[in-house]
Amino acid sequence: MSKVLDLAAQINKEYGDIFVSAGYLITNPPRIIPTTLGLDIALSGGLLEGRLTTIAAPAGAGKTTLCLTILAQAQKLYKKKCIYIDAECRLNKELLGTIPNLVWTDAQAKETGCPALQIIRPTEDKFISAEEYLNILNTIFKEDKNCSVVLDSIAALCSTALQGTKLGESRQMLRIPQFLYDFCRQTIPIIAAKKHDLIVITHMTANPTGYGNPLKATGGNAIEFFSSNFLYCYSSKEIDGDDENGRKIGKNTTFKLKKSALGPPNMEAIIPIRYGRGVDPIEDLVSLGEEFGFIEKAGAWYNFKDSKEKYQGKAAMVATLREDTKLQSSLDSKIRSIALPKGPPDEKVNSASKK
Repeated sequence: MSKVLDLAAQINKEYGDIFVSAGYLITNPPRIIPTTLGLDIALSGGLLEGRLTTIAAPAGAGKTTLCLTILAQAQKLYKKKCIYIDAECRLNKELLGTIPNLVWTDAQAKETGCPALQIIRPTEDKFISAEEYLNILNTIFKEDKNCSVVLDSIAALCSTALQGTKLGESRQMLRIPQFLYDFCRQTIPIIAAKKHDLIVITHMTANPTGYGNPLKATGGNAIEFFSSNFLYCYSSKEIDGDDENGRKIGKNTTFKLKKSALGPPNMEAIIPIRYGRGVDPIEDLVSLGEEFGFIEKAGAWYNFKDSKEKYQGKAAMVATLREDTKLQSSLDSKIRSIALPKGPPDEKVNSASKK
């Protein structure tokens, strides 16, 4: 035993304190960042800190909205520094303003004490190549700690070689998967050690091979291999409003877990996205309340279990919950007590840290 300890001390002296006891994993557990209630249940708690998460979906499925919602949770719970790599240059103030609890203005930062969201994107004077984006990320992860970063998206990355050619002269898109593979090998261990979070958005495009899934995630296999969580969308349905105009008010996007850090794969979650509101937690709560038996439905009528008061239509039930925060909290707790027996993500982590 003494020889083992002497050897560990010698290695620690030469390489730094890299020998730790297995008990370190219990006394220093990574925190869990919640997402939405339905997705938390599918993920068995949320997103584990220090991991790579990939979100793959077709255009317009709500990937950006979901990522901003996750960043808002990281800010609210842990005051994390959040950075958004806007390679697609589609982020705008209208979208940012729809995300509840997202700190993105100086006034919000001053009020909450949380650093405001930082955005990295090209300007009229500076084009950022794929290599530069990945090197910027690598520098952030090496020099800082405890950051939550979103890369939006792999499909928008353009290599220097490709940028320097005319259309039709080169097929350098194949360089991006190699860049990503090198990036992951260098960066993933740093992300885990410094408790960063990296969420990568990629697009689902038509599979040209004709074999397997008709949709394929862009970016190569490295991202999927190194991801602890891999979410892909296979359904995104628009929702009609209740008014006579029949306007679309949002969409319900279904994600399936190909990989999950905390639970089993192949779980599913429906993310209710409403235009002008972002991810709607009350719609999510009502749908899950019905699924878990706390809300009963008979035809067009809804009611809470063991309650005689009825509501005509789901919209009436949602409106009631939206106004009654105590009722919201009660229903949320009941659902979590069944689906997540150890309680909400922050309570789960705090209890584990005290043991």
